[in-house]
Amino acid sequence: MPLPSELTALVERIERELDRLESDGREAIEIGTDLLNRFPDNFTLIQLMAFLNTSLFYADRARNQIRERVESVDRSEPTPANLQEAGEDISIELGRILETKIRVTQVKNRLEGLR
Repeated sequence: MPLPSELTALVERIERELDRLESDGREAIEIGTDLLNRFPDNFTLIQLMAFLNTSLFYADRARNQIRERVESVDRSEPTPANLQEAGEDISIELGRILETKIRVTQVKNRLEGLR
């Protein structure tokens, strides 16, 4: 039985948000690397770079966990209770992804202002 369209749409949105998070994160890391080359002992820059790297790691893990969750539901008999639980879990993860994306964008903007 295929997954409901609502769950599929939610997963697709998460994929888009993660793509954006990763794109902004990579751009911010490039900017931060340039700044760190100029100011290698700047503790704030080091902290921001650590946050960005952690965020990219989180995005990769979140993507894998979402895929595993969807595959788990797909492999088992997708009962209404299973689908409900999966939808709730994935929705919670979407919230975390959006929060991280917002923070990454803020850091990117902050780094762009320091150029």
